[in-house]
Amino acid sequence: MFDRYGDLYTEKNVAISGIHTHAGPGGYLQYVVYIVTSLGFVRQSFDVIVDGIEKTIVQAHENLRPGSIFVNKGKGKTFHSFFVLSPLGTYIYIQM
Repeated sequence: MFDRYGDLYTEKNVAISGIHTHAGPGGYLQYVVYIVTSLGFVRQSFDVIVDGIEKTIVQAHENLRPGSIFVNKGKGKTFHSFFVLSPLGTYIYIQM
């Protein structure tokens, strides 16, 4: 990344997160459960994941567009994430 963008993206301003997986390749983490089937660390598995992360960052950088962030404060109906995440919840919220 440094060769491409200099110090624009560093460990101080980039956070990489993800959800867990039940289908990842073996050998890329230090935990025994993840490496037992591959009999240890597998450089190829690790490199593919790192390369994918780098390609994703490059793709995101190349597609940057101007944007806006709006913040609003006020009193409203209190609702749980259920109302946002399900069709039934959305229907109930609209009826409130």
